[in-house]
Amino acid sequence: MDHRTFFAYYLPALAEALRHDHEWEVFSVKGPEFFYVGDEQLYQALETFIEAHCDEIPLFDRVGLYFDCLSHGFDAIDGVKTKDYKAMLQQEAASLKQKFEVE
Repeated sequence: MDHRTFFAYYLPALAEALRHDHEWEVFSVKGPEFFYVGDEQLYQALETFIEAHCDEIPLFDRVGLYFDCLSHGFDAIDGVKTKDYKAMLQQEAASLKQKFEVE
């Protein structure tokens, strides 16, 4: 799977997860993987891509930190308020969307 194809699936799922991040109870927060649209094979391909590229794409770690923070009820990540961290994630996602020409 190339970057453009991956982000065509991942970025909408991330946007949906961020849109619903306040709807879950502590310890049951749903990250982007909950919002993937497709079958099990696509899910596995997306997860494999993340594992293969986690060192080169910092967004993956940041997304993990954000949703982990929410699931534990924390209000900040490394001293950054979660609402500000969320805005940073949205900005980074918008940049990747533009870079890989994803609609």
